[in-house]
Amino acid sequence: MKGVKRLMILAFCVVGMRTFAGSKKVVCGKKGLTRTFFSTRSQAVNTVRELVGWQEQIHKFGQEELYTTLSLVAEYGRSFNPDKIAQFLFGCDTLIFLGSRVKDERTSDEILADYFGLPQDFKSIIHVSPRITNFIMDFDWYLGLDGCVPGLYLKVHLPIVHTKWDLNLNECIVDEGMTFTAYPAGYMSDKPIERSELPSSVKEAFEGSTTFGDMREPLNFGKMFGRQTLTRVAELQVVFGYDFLLSDWYHCGLNLRVATPTGNRSSAEFIFEPVVGNGHHWELGGGLTSHVQLYESEDEKHRLALYLDANVTHLFSAKQKRSFDFCKNGFFSRYILLEQIDSPSSGLNSANNTPAPNQYQGRLIPAINETTLDAKISIPVEGDVVIKFAYQRDALELDGGYNFWGRSEEKLKDRDCFSN
Repeated sequence: MKGVKRLMILAFCVVGMRTFAGSKKVVCGKKGLTRTFFSTRSQAVNTVRELVGWQEQIHKFGQEELYTTLSLVAEYGRSFNPDKIAQFLFGCDTLIFLGSRVKDERTSDEILADYFGLPQDFKSIIHVSPRITNFIMDFDWYLGLDGCVPGLYLKVHLPIVHTKWDLNLNECIVDEGMTFTAYPAGYMSDKPIERSELPSSVKEAFEGSTTFGDMREPLNFGKMFGRQTLTRVAELQVVFGYDFLLSDWYHCGLNLRVATPTGNRSSAEFIFEPVVGNGHHWELGGGLTSHVQLYESEDEKHRLALYLDANVTHLFSAKQKRSFDFCKNGFFSRYILLEQIDSPSSGLNSANNTPAPNQYQGRLIPAINETTLDAKISIPVEGDVVIKFAYQRDALELDGGYNFWGRSEEKLKDRDCFSN
């Protein structure tokens, strides 16, 4: 067995500090462009990491017996452009929460604080700067089966991932709501609700640990607080391939790829939930691997080669939880409060002394607890391509190239029904 030292790939960025104030010129959820789920490229899907550093030890020419190579890559990566992630999730990076009795006129992109048990004269501004951090230990094993059939090979890819997802939520409370210190009887309960029984901030309300009045169950989904971490194997990828062209200065081959789902699937507990892997999908597809040596010096100390690898897969249906807004109620409507109303009524008569058709049951429910539903999600096509030049001088290697990754939009089917 030949051990191979591979490169450590580092990704980093500089994040600037930002202040924010109570400007009302904020447009969130514009034209309904908000999402309740943020999906990333699987940490296991990276043709650069699969290729860099050990390409001289795989797809070898002139082997008359089985040979094997084992490698380990350490990678640290951080997301860039937090504003773009915030724009994707909320339509902006600043959210305004206003109570129902705040003198300012509330616009469609400002959120009613009463839904979260905050005072009726409460006003707060939330700023988010989402960040994703990954640390990956990537194990790769290559088995050349040339002793059986020249050019035949098997490859196994196993990345262990520790990921951190943080909205970096900062709250500026403009008005704590000390004028209307209690909810009046008949608003959220048949009894007054004192200020001490209500959450003190938006951050506390989104922790999902508070209830008030007729609200008997806390927020179970779409929470926003703190940093969420997860450690899992992203996927177990197995590649079986054949190099139909193979010499000491070029190769070209095709392969069959299978990925088993070892990462996590969406639970929707957090609006910015940590994801390891591809969403717990099975994957099946194929790939192309190739290279050609463009130059070699007479003393064989200098080489320049061109590499091209490409993989295309299909992600089969996997059950995931997704939260949904109401079509007619717009931005953040998944957080409104629902009343439980049943029929027939009991002891409740209308003006003409006939029994009312239905009756409030004294129960308020966060809508997202009911609009978070199981659905089957599939992704028709995912592609991952790398092209690079590799320069070698003795034991030193310098690589430069470009990696393209993309996938088609998700397909949703067999979603659970909303409760009557």
